[in-house]
Amino acid sequence: MGTGTLERRPNRIPISAGLHPGCLATPLADVTPETASGYRILAKIESLNPGLSVKDRVARRLVSGTLASWADETAPVLVEASSGNTAVSVAMAAQERGLQALLFVPEDASPVRVERMRAFGATVVPTPAGEGTGGARARALEAVSGRKGHVFLDQHGSDLNIEAHLLSTGPEVIAQLEGLVPDSLVLAVGTGGTLIGLREALEGRFPWMSVTGVVPATDRGIPGMRRIDAGSAPLHARLSDVPLEEVEAEEAAWWSGAIRRMTGIPVGPSSGAAMAAAVRIGKRSGGLVLTLFPDHGFNYV
Repeated sequence: MGTGTLERRPNRIPISAGLHPGCLATPLADVTPETASGYRILAKIESLNPGLSVKDRVARRLVSGTLASWADETAPVLVEASSGNTAVSVAMAAQERGLQALLFVPEDASPVRVERMRAFGATVVPTPAGEGTGGARARALEAVSGRKGHVFLDQHGSDLNIEAHLLSTGPEVIAQLEGLVPDSLVLAVGTGGTLIGLREALEGRFPWMSVTGVVPATDRGIPGMRRIDAGSAPLHARLSDVPLEEVEAEEAAWWSGAIRRMTGIPVGPSSGAAMAAAVRIGKRSGGLVLTLFPDHGFNYV
C-alpha cells in the first residue's frame, strides 16, 4: 500500500488550493464517509471552475491549441459537439477571445446550460435526443466538412483534451497531495480525456496506483457519462486496458446528495457515480483513493 497513515482530517474543504501563477486551481478535498474504515477518499472539486465543470480546462486547451496551428488570416468559427458542459466552456472561451462558437447539443440537454451557452454568445444547434452526443458529433463533423473558416475542436478525439489534464489537473493534484501517495485512481468516464490524462500524469510518480473507470450501468443512464464506445468517442480506444465499475443512475443520485450534505457543495450525477465507485474500491482494497467531481449541481437545475 502506498499510504502510510489514514488519519481523518477534521476539515474536509479544502486540503489545499494548490494555486499556481496564471492558473485557476480547484481544491482537493477529503470526502471520506464518516463510516469508512481502512480507507480514505480525496476528490478534486472541479465544480468550482468558473464554468462550473472540469471542461473549462479542456476548452481552454482545445481553443489555444487550435489557434496556435490556425494559418488563415480570418479568425475561425469554433465548432463543438457536447451534451452540455464542454459546450458552455467552449462558449465562454470563445467569448473571451472574441470568437464565434457553433455548438451542436442534444435537445434534451439541461435548459440551464443551453441558456448559459447563448448568454456567452454561442449559436446552439439542437440535435435529436435519441442520437445522443455521438449523433451531435456526427452532425458537427458534417457541418464543418468543406466549410471554410470553421474548425471542429473534437473533444471526443483530440489529444488536446488529454493534454489539458497532463498540463494542469495532474500537476495540481501532485502538488495538493503534499506527500500523500494514492493507492487508487477512480474516475468517471465521459470523453475519456480526464482518465487518460490524469493516469499519464500520475503513473510515473505512483506506478503502483490502480486505475478504474466508472461508467453508467445502462446507455445514457447518467448525464455527462458514457459507456465505452470508441466509434462515437475515439479516445475510448485508449481505455481498453482499464477496469470498469458500473454504477446505476439511482446510486449516483444518492451519492450526489450525500456529497452535498457532506461538503456543502452541490455536485452533478457523474460526481455521485465517481464517489459510489470510489467507496467500493476503498472497501475492497483500502488505502488512499483519489477521484474527481466533474461538475456542479447547478447544471442540472
